[in-house]
Amino acid sequence: MKSKTKTLRSILCGLLAFFISLSLTLISVLTVVKLTVLNPDYIVSVMHKSEYSSHLHQELKNEFISYGAACNIGEDFFDKAFEEAVTVEQIDSDTEKSLRDFYENQVETEPDYTLIKDKLFQQLKSYASEKGYALDSNTIGNLDVISGEMSELYDTYVGTFTSSYFKTAADLLSRFAPVFTYALIGLGVFALLAAVVIFFSFGKLKNRLRYIIYATSGATLMLLAGPAAALIMKVGNRVSIANASLYGLVSGFINNFFAALLIACAVMAVITVILHIIRIKASGKKKIKNTRQ
Repeated sequence: MKSKTKTLRSILCGLLAFFISLSLTLISVLTVVKLTVLNPDYIVSVMHKSEYSSHLHQELKNEFISYGAACNIGEDFFDKAFEEAVTVEQIDSDTEKSLRDFYENQVETEPDYTLIKDKLFQQLKSYASEKGYALDSNTIGNLDVISGEMSELYDTYVGTFTSSYFKTAADLLSRFAPVFTYALIGLGVFALLAAVVIFFSFGKLKNRLRYIIYATSGATLMLLAGPAAALIMKVGNRVSIANASLYGLVSGFINNFFAALLIACAVMAVITVILHIIRIKASGKKKIKNTRQ
């Protein structure tokens, strides 16, 4: 083959290797996004690990105590109420449901917390009776109003993911989520076709693998740079959120996402090493064959 033709072939295969590298990087990123950001199981897992419900339970209790002080309700009432009516398990269940509804585009902008209201109402009646209040119609009416306002306060905190802007986000998510699948298929087909062109451009396996290794090693470096820098700089821990519950959820969400990208990077690195070993063995067999001849 003429030198000029070899040069053109090398340039073409080099460009193809570069585009394969970009495709592999995008495929990895999109795959991680589908498995994390677009996956309800991921956010629910982060919620549990960050102890979101436990933090929210305490924050909500503090708000209830402040509200109760204005209604002449002692702190001892809320100690019992947050052990029996407003439990960590209840908050955990309601939050998980709202998150899964968000991903399924079934966000209820006005969720039904009647059960919480009824439990609080019954406990308020018991509390009023213990304090010596006559449970006449006027008192019952006031207690009903108080329990209703408490359930609304519960909704304000626990129903964060059922607000109107989450409804809008859920609509957008359901509309554009399929685009990720089409993008993955398109990038995968392109990378495969480019690899086939490189494969048939050379007769020797070691030359074919050389450009594929260029592509996978390039993808490895691109996948490594961003997430490694983000984790080193602790980007996830720098989010400015006052509530401990939301802070733990958001920071955990971000940090785990970058960690998942590093796992994708590690997988790409392993593929690169395997291809390199195969290339070395192919070169070794060729040398042994030439020596025998």
